[in-house]
Order: sequence, then C-alpha cells, then structure tokens
Amino acid sequence: AGAAMSATWSTDALAYDCASPGVIGSRHAYSCPAGGIEGSLWGTDIYTNDSSICTAAVHAGRISLAGGGVVTIEIAPGLSSYPSSTRNGITSSSWGSWFCSFLFR
Repeated sequence: AGAAMSATWSTDALAYDCASPGVIGSRHAYSCPAGGIEGSLWGTDIYTNDSSICTAAVHAGRISLAGGGVVTIEIAPGLSSYPSSTRNGITSSSWGSWFCSFLFR
C-alpha cells in the first residue's frame, strides 16, 4: 500500500469495479480531512461502494468527524442487503442488493 489518497467527505469507492479481475480484496488508503460533514452512507460494517468512505469510517469507529484521519478500505463483493444502524453519531441507511461493497481493515 502506498501513501493515502486525499479524500473529501463525499469521496466514495465507485472507482473500483467489483467485476474487474483483482479488485475484490484490494486495499486502498484514504486521508479524510478534519472538520468533516456527514455524507451518504448505506450499510453497517460492510458498506455499499457508493457510500462516503470517510463517513463510513466514523460510523465504524475508525475516525471522528472533527479529527479526520487515515483509513484503509478493502473492496468486497456485493451483498443481498445492507442494514442500517446508528453508531458514533452517524446513522446509516438500509439498502437492498448492491453489486460492490467495502469494509475497513
């Protein structure tokens, strides 16, 4: 893994196509800036790849909105459903079947 890519609070993981060889299981580091503004989020522990990476990281307890920080995602296969939950002051939305996911490592 190289240096973390700069992210905004709206950066998602749609750049990674789960249908492409080698994408599932790949890991990518992102630097989330301090003073974050909550973005859209679907899922709990495993998130749709169109979710805000930095917002998901707060939900997952990796960083805070105020402090930001560096997080590493792993691209994962899609799920048949994504449950909602409220964690660390962030409420995620639920979603049905989606083709590509990410989680934190």
